[in-house]
Amino acid sequence: MKRILLGFALISSMSFGQQTINSVQDGDFFAFGTWDCFCLPADGDTVNISHDVHMNFGIPYTMGIITVNASGSLSDGGVDKDIYINGGSFVNNGTVNLDGFWLDSGDVVNNGLMLLDSLLSQDMMINNGEITVYDFAHDQGVTFENNGIIEVTNNFNNQGHFTNNDLMTVVLDASICNIQSMDAMYINNGILCVENDFAVCGGDTLTGTGTVYIGAASVNDGVVNGTLHINTPSGAFGLNTGTVGSSVTFGTDVCGLTVDQENISNWNIFPNPATDFVMSTQTNITFEIFDLSGKRVISDKSIDGKIDITDLTEGVYLIKMTSQEGIVNTKKFMKR
Repeated sequence: MKRILLGFALISSMSFGQQTINSVQDGDFFAFGTWDCFCLPADGDTVNISHDVHMNFGIPYTMGIITVNASGSLSDGGVDKDIYINGGSFVNNGTVNLDGFWLDSGDVVNNGLMLLDSLLSQDMMINNGEITVYDFAHDQGVTFENNGIIEVTNNFNNQGHFTNNDLMTVVLDASICNIQSMDAMYINNGILCVENDFAVCGGDTLTGTGTVYIGAASVNDGVVNGTLHINTPSGAFGLNTGTVGSSVTFGTDVCGLTVDQENISNWNIFPNPATDFVMSTQTNITFEIFDLSGKRVISDKSIDGKIDITDLTEGVYLIKMTSQEGIVNTKKFMKR
């Protein structure tokens, strides 16, 4: 079940350490043979991943730094494992494919590709690469800077200080709403595309110099200013009980097509696991299949939704499907 890191469970065999550890082969994060020290990474170590490393347990890190290099990957192996950063640092230059990523305290920089089921950021995070995530929550009192591409395939909520300098797409609903004790701010200097509903709550702010696309209902109960150009179906906020600055302009352009929430939530693939083929419940699609290292192994089109996987070896893969309308959906599946 999709969720924002609810019931977050981690099992760790870590103890305190202060050494530099490098991966030497593909393998499990908690296997001695994966590392040049023939030991297990410990809290406080500097860990460099240059191979395809997977997790049999969740990883908590409160000291030290984990770096996934451009040639490396860190994945949950399709078994829904999480990583928890609480005082440590995490840098991704390669591929990270996990169920959940929880930044509680510390800092995270993504220069590569992150494929996540859920992301909760409660401290400083910078994205210079690409993030695809199902649910995304950004907490109050902390900053997030996006200089790359973020695709949220379900919902996004910002309660903190979020700056978008490039492209952010939210397939369903997005909100700038702090329900705690501080005000939220979203600075959009790039493109924000919300394909369903959008809200700015009282006391919170949307500002910047970029363009916003809203596909369905829109509500402003806060402050909208800067030199934003905002597109909605009607050319104005559907409900405005807040403040809109005089330099904000409106239009009716669309960023792709408005998403039918029920259709997207029902878009799936089957069978899973599969042997010879998988079927998409959406037809007339283009698709890309990636292995857990982030390497694209198949790219093609399907008219009837049938996708041939006979040439794939056994393992877990990620399939990114795009409809004729430009709607994107990403799923994991297992080839056996």
